[in-house]
Amino acid sequence: MEFRVSAILFRMVNPQHFPDSELVERNPKLDVDALYRAGALFTGQISRWACHWLTVTIRAEWDRIWIDDQKVTIARDRFLNGRYVRIKFLCSGCSRGCRILHARGRTWVCRHCAKYDYSSRHKNCWAPALNRLLSLRRRIELGHPLHGWSRRKLRKAMLAYERDVAESLHGFVAELEARLGRGRHDADV
Repeated sequence: MEFRVSAILFRMVNPQHFPDSELVERNPKLDVDALYRAGALFTGQISRWACHWLTVTIRAEWDRIWIDDQKVTIARDRFLNGRYVRIKFLCSGCSRGCRILHARGRTWVCRHCAKYDYSSRHKNCWAPALNRLLSLRRRIELGHPLHGWSRRKLRKAMLAYERDVAESLHGFVAELEARLGRGRHDADV
């Protein structure tokens, strides 16, 4: 049990690098609302769309669209007693309803099937354990049960997070000083 907890803590404290090619913002996407506003979802319409480096031809039918040679099913959900219709794509990978399809190679799937993630979750995060440490402290103050953890286990987790925050902060300051062209001057004092 102790090995499993330390492995989980190690994975949380030391996140792996997320490649830029797997970010949502770096890949083409089709938004069902934009297609609807442009009239591309009406039966019989043929239109061309360009996003990033990819240009596709969209041919619309009543219950599906064709993106080049891939068939994508459309679901039309009625709401407010049938007065309005909400249109969404059905992902060809998982059949989940989604409003945005992402290009994975030449296939259009939802974000989860494409395994893309948002850059805000991975970039410009110099101390990833800081938020986890603050969350853990808030939970302790509120008396959150934390899945039956003992006081010793909580203390050990907090110390691990505090140590990682200190190391991240030290590395950040050292990198900042190196960028500014200054070394450490405390040896001269």
